Amino acid sequence: MASYRFQLDIDRLGELLKADPSLIETKEYKDGSKHRLVKFDILERKQPSDRGATHYIKADLYHKKELNGVNYYLSDCYPIYFGKQAEGQQQMQDNGAQSPAPTSSNQLPF
Repeated sequence: MASYRFQLDIDRLGELLKADPSLIETKEYKDGSKHRLVKFDILERKQPSDRGATHYIKADLYHKKELNGVNYYLSDCYPIYFGKQAEGQQQMQDNGAQSPAPTSSNQLPF
């Protein structure tokens, strides 16, 4: 299973919730406590971004109508790797990032 890292701008989230308060759901739990919740979708990008983001986060609009002029996008998500998976990823990056060696000590490769 893949893991992802993202930063969520709380000010941006606040602006979104002011623009579309219908995103906030109130749920009552069995113990009687009430909680206000906002649902999010993590969606795959068609192509990775220039910075390596493979997914993005937007507010969940399930059963809701998107309002004109409201941007529901919140953040990019970047894959993170652990253990052997991280070592394999680092090897792939190292193998793909090899630069050509200069032909002599006075020449640069470009």
